[in-house]
Amino acid sequence: MTGTLTDLCEELDRLVIQALTLISRFLESQQELNTLIKDGFLNMSKARYCMGSHRVSIVQVDLQESVARKVVTYREVHSNNLLYRQYEIASGDAVYTTTLKPAEVREGKIRKRQKQEKTVKEVSDTEKEIVSTVTELVESQPKSLENLKVNVGNDVDPLKWFGVLVSPSLQHCQQNFQQILLVTVDLASVQSELLAVIDRFRSLLKEKSTLKQQVLLTET
Repeated sequence: MTGTLTDLCEELDRLVIQALTLISRFLESQQELNTLIKDGFLNMSKARYCMGSHRVSIVQVDLQESVARKVVTYREVHSNNLLYRQYEIASGDAVYTTTLKPAEVREGKIRKRQKQEKTVKEVSDTEKEIVSTVTELVESQPKSLENLKVNVGNDVDPLKWFGVLVSPSLQHCQQNFQQILLVTVDLASVQSELLAVIDRFRSLLKEKSTLKQQVLLTET
């Protein structure tokens, strides 16, 4: 049991405020994600128009071996009786190498496989599916970077696939999608904390109901 009924009510009020704050932050990040996705594809279209569709297409993508420039990890946070995951982006020497096979290219989209041959879901155009996909990817990855393969020699800026002098629109497109990764990871962290708050709130509601019944029995 959690102290008195008054203590429970105060804790429930605090959780409600925290949940509303997280929801507001989640919605703001969703809006930002929508804007970045639209701008990213718009800049990609501009680049294809300026450089030519034959110079910006799936043909230029390196299908041999790609090196992850960013690695998404997580750490478990225990705060105020809440347990949730805080997702972070790590960069540097520790990266994954993923081999892409030509058979995995379908309708201009690349489907990457994990090292354990587990198929990763394609990221859709909707922000909710993007968040859930990143969450699934993170949960399937190692919690630490100790077991990641170091392969810095083949780390090539993907922009160079399309030539030395590329359109500024293509550079802006890359920046848009790099920012999308940051926002998506933040969304996954907020979602994890929000779910922990909701679970804690439901648990305290049950305790409150039990305490009320005990108070009524005592009074009678």
